[in-house]
Amino acid sequence: MSAGAPCSDAPVTRADGTPGWLLEQLGTTPCALVFVEAETQAARADADGADCGIRGLKVITVGAQASRGTRLADPQGLVRSRYGGAAGVTYLIRPDQHVARALGALSPSPHRNAGRVPGGRKACGSQCAQRASTC
Repeated sequence: MSAGAPCSDAPVTRADGTPGWLLEQLGTTPCALVFVEAETQAARADADGADCGIRGLKVITVGAQASRGTRLADPQGLVRSRYGGAAGVTYLIRPDQHVARALGALSPSPHRNAGRVPGGRKACGSQCAQRASTC
């Protein structure tokens, strides 16, 4: 999914086990839709999102199955299929539910981190604050 595209909807399961739809979870605030495989990835995404520099950013983690760390489960795989959601893939979503930017991983502010994400890959670092203007 590319920048500017409207977000696709898909059925999801909320953390409390109730069914829902992805778009209703996105709401009308800037979001980071982060695909994860493990609780530790979800916790890292929440921490990085809080430090990314985008005011009011809501981090929504999506895993294949419900877990304590994920906000949404995608048991049918439709969200992952529609978004190309491999673990670590992150979409910044505008308040109007359009894709602002697709990223390899959500990156914390360079003031807080040396610009690396789990696995040692280079994060977006100083570009993170620039991305806020697209939201």
